[in-house]
Amino acid sequence: MAGTPDDYDRAVEDSELALALIDLGDFAVRAISCGALKRLGLATDDVVGQPVLDLVRRDDRPAAAAALEVLSNGAVDFYRAHRPLHAPAGRQPLGIEWLHAFEVGEHRLALAEAAHADDREHSPLAAFLGRDLGVLAIGAMNADGVVTAMSTDVDTFLGLKPADLVGRPLLGAVAHRDVQRLLDAAGASQQRSVGVSIKMRNGSGHWQHVCLLFTSLAAGGEQWFILAPEQDGASDAERAKKLEHHLWKIAAEVEASGLLQRTMPVPNVSRLPHMNALTSRQWEVLSRLVRGERVPTIAGELHVSQSTVRNHLGAIFERFGVHSQAELLQVLQSAPGASTGPSA
Repeated sequence: MAGTPDDYDRAVEDSELALALIDLGDFAVRAISCGALKRLGLATDDVVGQPVLDLVRRDDRPAAAAALEVLSNGAVDFYRAHRPLHAPAGRQPLGIEWLHAFEVGEHRLALAEAAHADDREHSPLAAFLGRDLGVLAIGAMNADGVVTAMSTDVDTFLGLKPADLVGRPLLGAVAHRDVQRLLDAAGASQQRSVGVSIKMRNGSGHWQHVCLLFTSLAAGGEQWFILAPEQDGASDAERAKKLEHHLWKIAAEVEASGLLQRTMPVPNVSRLPHMNALTSRQWEVLSRLVRGERVPTIAGELHVSQSTVRNHLGAIFERFGVHSQAELLQVLQSAPGASTGPSA
C-alpha cells in the first residue's frame, strides 16, 4: 500500500512503546523510551534525572503527585488514571495511563505507560503482547549482558529470587536454543521494543516459557527489560499462584480506595488520633506487628521486600515519635481499650 514518508514515520513511531521508569523515592525519571521521547518532542537529557511532574500539565500535578505517593508508600502496586503530559504543538495529546510499581533492590520504581488521549482504554504493553497482563517483572542488564537489577516479582511466576539472576549473564538462564533469538532481540531494541518468547530455567530447575520484552529504556549503561509469564503451557500450580497474586493486588487496591476496612486488631483510634494519618499499607504493617509477626514474615505475606516493610515501620515510628518496635508496642499497649492480639 502506498503512503507518504510522513505516514511511514508516524506508523513506526506509533509502534514504539512510550514508557518511562520513575524512582518512587524522589519521583525523578530514571529512564525513558525512544517512543516516549519522540511523542514528547524531547531529548534524553531533558528528561532523565528530572522530576516526572515537570512533564505533567501544571493543573494536573497535585493529582499526579497523589497517585505517585500511593505507589511510593506501598498501598498499591498498580494504578490507572489519566495524567495529561505536555505535548508539542500539532502533536496528539499524550498522557500517563498506567503505572506499575516494582521493588528493585533497595529502590521502589514505577513503570509508566503512556498513550494518546483517544486510546486510553488499552494498555500499550497488553496490546504489544497480545493479552492482558496479570503480573510483570522488570530488570536491567549492562553492555556485557550481565543482569544488574531484578524486581522481586520474578519470584511470583519463575520461583526465583533477584539474587539468583543479578550478577550473572542473562543468557545463562535461557535455554540454549533460544540464545540467538535473545541476542537478536536485544540488538534490535536500541530504538524500539522487541518481544521474544523463550524458555528460562525456573526456581525448580525446570524450563518455563516466558515472554521477554526488550525496551529502549536505557540509562547509565543499563538496558531495561520486562519479563511476563506465557499463558500457554503454564502448570495448574503456576496459574493458581499467578491468580492468587493478582487477587491480592486487587484487594490491596480496593482497600487503598477506602471501600474496605480491615478487621484486624488495632489500638483505640480515639486514644491515638494520629493513627488516622497512617496509610492503608502502614495500617497493615502495624496490625501485623501488633499480632507478633516479624519483618520477614510481614514482607512475605504482603509480597514486598523487607526493606519496604522497614520503610513503612520508619514512617510509623515517626508518626508516633518513637525509635524502635519496643517503644511503639509500649505506646500502643498503653492506649485504653487497645487490643494487642487476637482474643483466645
